[in-house]
Amino acid sequence: MRFSERWGKLRLPEAVFALTVTAAFVLLAGWTAFHHEMWRDEIQAWLLARDSASPFELFRHMKYEGHPALWHLLLMPLTRLTWSPQIMQVFHLLIAATTVWLVTRYAPFPQPLRAMFAFGYFPFYEYAILCRNYGLGMLLLVLLCLLWERRYERFLSVGIVLFLLGHTSVHALILGIVIGGALGVEALCRHRRLRDDPDVNLRVVWIGFAVIAFGVLTSAIQLNPPPDSGFAVGWRTKWDRVYAENIVKIVTRAFLPIPNENATFWNSHWLASQFKWAAAYQGIQLKLAVGCVLLAALSVWRHPTLLLIYLGGTVGLLTFFYVKYFGAMRHHGFVFLAFFVVSWLGRVESAGDPRRAARWTRHYGTAFLALVLAAQVFGGWRAARLDREHLFTNAKAAAETLRELGMDALPIIGERDPEVSAMVGHLKARRVYYVRAERWGSFVRWDKARTSDAPDAKILAAAKRFRDDPQYPDRVVIVTDHALKKETLEGDPSLSKVVEVNEPPTVGDERYFIYLYANAAP
Repeated sequence: MRFSERWGKLRLPEAVFALTVTAAFVLLAGWTAFHHEMWRDEIQAWLLARDSASPFELFRHMKYEGHPALWHLLLMPLTRLTWSPQIMQVFHLLIAATTVWLVTRYAPFPQPLRAMFAFGYFPFYEYAILCRNYGLGMLLLVLLCLLWERRYERFLSVGIVLFLLGHTSVHALILGIVIGGALGVEALCRHRRLRDDPDVNLRVVWIGFAVIAFGVLTSAIQLNPPPDSGFAVGWRTKWDRVYAENIVKIVTRAFLPIPNENATFWNSHWLASQFKWAAAYQGIQLKLAVGCVLLAALSVWRHPTLLLIYLGGTVGLLTFFYVKYFGAMRHHGFVFLAFFVVSWLGRVESAGDPRRAARWTRHYGTAFLALVLAAQVFGGWRAARLDREHLFTNAKAAAETLRELGMDALPIIGERDPEVSAMVGHLKARRVYYVRAERWGSFVRWDKARTSDAPDAKILAAAKRFRDDPQYPDRVVIVTDHALKKETLEGDPSLSKVVEVNEPPTVGDERYFIYLYANAAP
């Protein structure tokens, strides 16, 4: 008995299976999310949505982000309900649970594989626990898979899904461009057949392609950084063989996302760093990455459109990682999603095909997917457990400390905006003074102004200015990610250290040193 046939006998009624897995997912992921402290990138989206007076102002604030605004637009109504970002965690978990329910209910895989997907590293941890825009992109890719079998009969819906997909992240946009392009090639090759199909309205098909093109254009406009952008500027255009090999190795991180067994597990790759045969693994990692790509391509080689989507999507993502931004595990996950999507669509395309080659490809693809998902489940459970066991960031604890001390309503001077913004998201206060860029704000504006130095003298000069200004209280809070120099503390009697919120976190630089600048040291 073949692998997929043997697993196919392990079946529950489909509705019961989907509801059972989704309920287990919500309980386990919800418990992990309850213990997860949100770091600065999660809070950044919340602050952008919270402190933008309108969608138009949000788009203005988003110009430095390097992301389209769909996720932030969805958060805006939530920010009007409460100042607490915990509601964002509930909303994000709902998106992830919807994805899990759709996969477990409708994906054409054996039930064990659908359950394994639900508890894999990306669906269960990276795109469920950490509140970012990437989980929304995964949901839209699943919706595309549901539309695929009758795509030309419902092509306007396909166009809308791809439009929205391109507005979740640049990585989803790359996949959306490749999928739209592959569908365009397929439509041209099938033009006569589509024209004669009574269920297909060619005018609607072309409107759908126009929607896709408009989505790509509007997303690209949002992604175009202003001239004074200060983050991930420039492009790598020169060939670097060693760097290119490291980019290809990203495939193994995406297919086998198993983190290290320690407090700084996030974005680590256990096989490459902690495995006792790490040196041997490093020697074969490049070959393993290439092998994974070839095996994935082999599973859909009989379907030219899907082969184009997979190879085009994978090459497109790796090219972006090379020329622009290497990224982290959450970005690399789209390499895995490209494989999962074509695996789903390959089974849709080959369903009912009695030819031996089609059956062999289907069974082989199932076995390969099962191996990948087994690694994903191991990585997902380890990441979720480590997230519960270790402090992810000190940001929330720092905000709670300020509230307990009654200092949250005082003017706050933040020395480094990324770290301080994570704390601000847990406060009702909407503004702090970022001393590096010399401006008031909440979210990080990723421009060049914020990259200036902020020595102790500059911090104290800002604190003295606000303390002596009649429109402000005569006490000012200073928050830094490092201890001020001893001579700084001893040289000004108005300055006193209040507390350190400095427990070693997973995000290592989110530590907080809180000082008070007043007329006299308390």
